[in-house]
Amino acid sequence: MARYAETYHRLDLWTQAGESRQLFTPGTVVTDEALVPREHLLASTYYREFLAPANISRLCTSVVFGQSDPGNLPTVISIYRGIDAEPFGRREKNRLRLLTPHLSRSLGLMFRLRDAENKLAASLAALDKLACGIVLFGRDGCVVHTNSAAAELLKGNEGLWLTDDGGGHRLAAANQEATKRLDRFIESAVSTSASAFFPVPHSMPFPGKSGRPPSVLSISPLPSDHGFETRAGQAVAIGFLFDTMLPGQGDAQMLGEIYGLTPAEIRLTSELCAGWSIGSIAAFHGVSAETLKSQLKSIFLKTGTHRQIDVVRMASVLAIKK
Repeated sequence: MARYAETYHRLDLWTQAGESRQLFTPGTVVTDEALVPREHLLASTYYREFLAPANISRLCTSVVFGQSDPGNLPTVISIYRGIDAEPFGRREKNRLRLLTPHLSRSLGLMFRLRDAENKLAASLAALDKLACGIVLFGRDGCVVHTNSAAAELLKGNEGLWLTDDGGGHRLAAANQEATKRLDRFIESAVSTSASAFFPVPHSMPFPGKSGRPPSVLSISPLPSDHGFETRAGQAVAIGFLFDTMLPGQGDAQMLGEIYGLTPAEIRLTSELCAGWSIGSIAAFHGVSAETLKSQLKSIFLKTGTHRQIDVVRMASVLAIKK
């Protein structure tokens, strides 16, 4: 197939004849001699170099999906015979003509499932690029998907984790009372999404057992046309899980690419996102605070901001996992 695509597709007399005569319509069944005179085929480079080594000389082909089908790739089924075989006749053509509608239905279903799975994989993989934890909830409040950041947070968190009650995965909190509040919190977001889309998040902190700073879960209903369908169930709400112990994860490099920041301004933004003050950055790099303040003013001008916290927030919005 690789050799065909690289070299012999452009020499394929059968395909060229079918295209020139507009035979690639669903249900069409043709044989080699109906496409190309036999002596013409046997004298061609396509036959000598590609077909003959595979002992292919005869063809009976049926079009499953044509070139004008918007929902499926052009598809044919081809049966081959060798140089010493009898030519295909009416009997074989009729059998292939009977088979083609069944192939059309089954392949059409397969293509649609494949496309759906590819879209699902792409959308869920995109969630794994986010630095914050993402939890998708089904209509019954069960968790139908977590991205890698959420899975890591829930695995090591004392105040919030994932359980399996036999009917699906659910979030649980530090104690029974906290879990009840969590269930009501999730139920509120899920029931809201069932009736209408109100893009107003609900947030709830979850302190750890050992005095650990809290994690924060924010849940918003999803619109009906969202792209996050999962094998565990249809998602109707999305949760954003933040670990308040983690340092800022702003993407200063991306902010710099968008707004044309200099390397020095990108470095300053990155260190501000990590929680450094202007004074500590100046001492670390051996530069004056006035130089850094001048760079910060330039960042304000380029990004249309007026405060240091606004720059950090912009970089944080752009944060993705590398």
